[in-house]
Amino acid sequence: MTERDYKKLAKLGDSIINCVVSAALTLHLEEPVNVKVPNKKLRDALRKLGEKSPPGVEPWDWAEALVALAWLKSRISIDDMIIETLNSITKNQEKPLDTAVQAVLSICLRKLYQTRRQL
Repeated sequence: MTERDYKKLAKLGDSIINCVVSAALTLHLEEPVNVKVPNKKLRDALRKLGEKSPPGVEPWDWAEALVALAWLKSRISIDDMIIETLNSITKNQEKPLDTAVQAVLSICLRKLYQTRRQL
């Protein structure tokens, strides 16, 4: 894939991750929440998960592209992302936004890598 391909996927992934995090936080807090996940949060979550972006691809673009790929390849639905993210927030309520971002990325990475191992 080219850097341009990752950028295209990142645009979709940006919308998905913002939707998932907003929905999970809304359910957790029991009031509407609208979140635009900052690039720094995406970068930090990738670091914590030990995932590195390919050369020439910004870490936040890589994170968003991974989310888009997991959904596009039908590895996980957006509903399942929301449920698993909500479960993570419920277990670790100290920093809900950080927990939510890391949870979405962790879920998507796990689903993408499970598929690779099965091939």
